[in-house]
Amino acid sequence: MCVIIDADVVSSSIRQNATEAGRKFLEYVSQGKLLLVLGGHLSVELAKCGAEFRKWLALVKYHKNVLTIGDDRVDEAKGSLVKSGVFESDDPHIVALAQLSEADLIYTNDRKLQNDCKRILEGMSVYSTNVGRIKFSRRKREQLDASFCTLS
Repeated sequence: MCVIIDADVVSSSIRQNATEAGRKFLEYVSQGKLLLVLGGHLSVELAKCGAEFRKWLALVKYHKNVLTIGDDRVDEAKGSLVKSGVFESDDPHIVALAQLSEADLIYTNDRKLQNDCKRILEGMSVYSTNVGRIKFSRRKREQLDASFCTLS
């Protein structure tokens, strides 16, 4: 499964106060069960998320559990999406990255981005650790186990 992690959830995933569901998401990526998608402005945002996350990300890259989409491709796709004017969130770069990578799961607590993904990206599943969703429930396990990356 190709997945995207939004910078807004890093603290609920990796720090000492990490939620169970957040830790499990990162664990699945670390174990190679999920392929993390990076590219465009999201890579810049994630690079600012703190030393502990950057260390985790470097390890994931080393183990080749990352798919990188070229920044130019992401920027071009983002431009087309912005022209369409269909966004509620300020994250068209994430939607563009999801389209290019055919990601089918995004981990974000940004409700506007969640709405954009559900509305614009057919088949997109949203993984969230908003209030009340911090446990690694059966539903969350099913989301992580659901499908595979279908890149050609």
